[in-house]
Amino acid sequence: MTISLISSFSVTATNRPGWALHADGETIENPWSGEERFKNFTVVTDSGPIIHLSQIGTDFAWKIFPKVYVPDIVHLEVTKYSLPGSNIFKDKRFKINTSNKNILEKAKKLHRNYEMGKNDSIILTHAKSLNADFLLTDDLELRELPSKEKIKPVGSVGILYRSFIEGHCDIKQLFKHLDSLFSKSSLYITKDLIQLVKNSALDYHKK
Repeated sequence: MTISLISSFSVTATNRPGWALHADGETIENPWSGEERFKNFTVVTDSGPIIHLSQIGTDFAWKIFPKVYVPDIVHLEVTKYSLPGSNIFKDKRFKINTSNKNILEKAKKLHRNYEMGKNDSIILTHAKSLNADFLLTDDLELRELPSKEKIKPVGSVGILYRSFIEGHCDIKQLFKHLDSLFSKSSLYITKDLIQLVKNSALDYHKK
């Protein structure tokens, strides 16, 4: 599997990628283009990034988004069991989105048509109903969206990387956070992938 980054180089990944995350066949591209900002983008999140970023103390990374829509099943999952990140919803940028009858009916069709898990189907339906540009998720099934969907999936690593680009942490801090994501969080991620992102950050830092 080849992973292409903002810079021009590419490497071969031995395991599933844990960031990025715009899938096109076997090519995984970094979803961030140029110096885009998120004022005009719609963002929906799964529970994964909320949990994993909280586990390593990097809630600051959410500052890159002016607004984040949270499906109610995601909010329930995190708060009901007091998972890491359950306090993040005090931040007004997080907007809880209700699973109304229309969303649940459409989710059933996704569940049948794509053989997705029920919760994943509901989360994707929320993203579709909001015409989301980005779906924040570390879930493999949700990252491998049906090809016709125009929603870009982004994982925890991608969020950290973007927070570095926007100046919320310097490169040394980014490296520390990436190492913590590997060693301290519950996210499945490989050392090769961590090094890949570090190399990309070094290339960006040299510009």
